[in-house]
Amino acid sequence: MNKRCNLCGVLLDNQVESNEESDIKDRCENCQSSEIQPKKTMPIKGLFYIFDGLWILLKNPKLLKLSIVPILITVILLFSFVFFGFNYGYHTITSLIEIPSENIFINILKFVTLTLSPLFLAVGFFFLFMLLILPISSIISIPFFEPICIETEKYLGLTMREEKFKISDLKMMIKEILSLLGFKLFVLIFSLPLLFIPFVGYIAFLFILTLLTSIDFLDVIMARKKYVFREKIQFIKKNFLPFIMFSAPLMTLFWIPFLQLLLIPSTAVAATKFFLETEKNT
Repeated sequence: MNKRCNLCGVLLDNQVESNEESDIKDRCENCQSSEIQPKKTMPIKGLFYIFDGLWILLKNPKLLKLSIVPILITVILLFSFVFFGFNYGYHTITSLIEIPSENIFINILKFVTLTLSPLFLAVGFFFLFMLLILPISSIISIPFFEPICIETEKYLGLTMREEKFKISDLKMMIKEILSLLGFKLFVLIFSLPLLFIPFVGYIAFLFILTLLTSIDFLDVIMARKKYVFREKIQFIKKNFLPFIMFSAPLMTLFWIPFLQLLLIPSTAVAATKFFLETEKNT
């Protein structure tokens, strides 16, 4: 049975039988000279990959250049949405309040509403901004994920081999996208009852959602290596505890205002580093 390179994850063209106690025999030609040693990751190490990714992003001009475009697009779209939404909401409220009334209690209520409406609208649109920033930024960043992963591999010292795109690759890509989407929908549907459990259930559902988001980031590099759905699930099962720890910080960090903008590309960097430094073969 063909194996994959235990470092970059590409399929090995020729599997050489060897009794050597070394990872080198399970590497492709491009990775023979790399000093990275994939190994069974200690679960606690998974907690720090997101911070490694952020640090690599901030000190690498090429990665920052790749990240700045989706960040700017996200900021412009969301601030435009908040600005125009706030103005529309405020003008709607003021137009309703301007309707004359002789009732003193209604006039008092109008005054209080007019006074407090800017605050309530600002708070409401801020939370809406927080809820929308992650999915919108993720969608906008999708075309930039692959270049970010490639640049991260180069930064870590890997020499990538270029592969020509074939029609069969497109068929496989569509199949894998649908398989992963079906898996995520299946997990989400069976997780929905958790939302009926006060507080604890909501936290559990949010964590499951975070795990599925982490799979999306890992899928970028695994898709490039032409991993099939079965192999993707096998990789996660093999490294389940480190994967859990890798995902855990995202659940809290993604709620820090504006840090989310940097976390999207830095998580793509972190996922690439996590994949490369972790065992692939069983």
